[in-house]
Amino acid sequence: MAEIMANQRQERRKMCPSETFFRHNSQVFAGHEGPREADYWFETTQKLMVALKRTDAEMVEYGGLKLTREASKWWDPTKANLKGQLGDGVPITWAHFKEKFYEQYVPRVQQQLWVKEFLTLTQGNMTVVQYSTKFMELSRYAPTLIPNDWAKAEKFLDGLSGRIKERISINEIKEYSKAVHAAMIAEQAIKEAAAEYVQKKRSMPEAVHSPKRQIMDGSSSEALVRRNIPLSYENPRNLPCSK
Repeated sequence: MAEIMANQRQERRKMCPSETFFRHNSQVFAGHEGPREADYWFETTQKLMVALKRTDAEMVEYGGLKLTREASKWWDPTKANLKGQLGDGVPITWAHFKEKFYEQYVPRVQQQLWVKEFLTLTQGNMTVVQYSTKFMELSRYAPTLIPNDWAKAEKFLDGLSGRIKERISINEIKEYSKAVHAAMIAEQAIKEAAAEYVQKKRSMPEAVHSPKRQIMDGSSSEALVRRNIPLSYENPRNLPCSK
């Protein structure tokens, strides 16, 4: 009996694939989040539906169902216009959906700005992790600039801070993942060296780095010399006249 019920539930899932989709992906897009969030939503939604092996028609249907509020109001008339342009019997594909979605929420001018930002991207005050995250985020819009893993590693290494690059054998790294790993190790070594320096400085005797205290204690060379001068001679007017 239990086996029969399990088989029935499995059949219902096959008859209603949207149940599986919505169970795995609760993210929706409302239309006001901004270009970067719109791009992220599309990419994650597409990856999920590909993983669930949805057909092209199902991807368009379920993609549309994940649009809410302003985005839903935009898609309904856009879909109707697109159907009219394609003609009877011609289905709307996922490629059509992507084209219209990006025209509306991730326009080409914004993508070009991201490419320019990627071209000038450097680590600056970011940590290696922050820099690598930003690097991957922007590199998606400039695939022709980094056509392979070696080019990606080279671009990443070139943008690192000078102190980190000094500790890396740049010419020997040809993979992006190894470049990030090497940079993280170098960054940690720099932090540890800085912490060690601060600790040593704190443990040094106070007289070593306190010139004023040295003079007060009479331990400076000047004070030692002055101690050998008679007290009456410390005032220039008391010095004996030479004959």
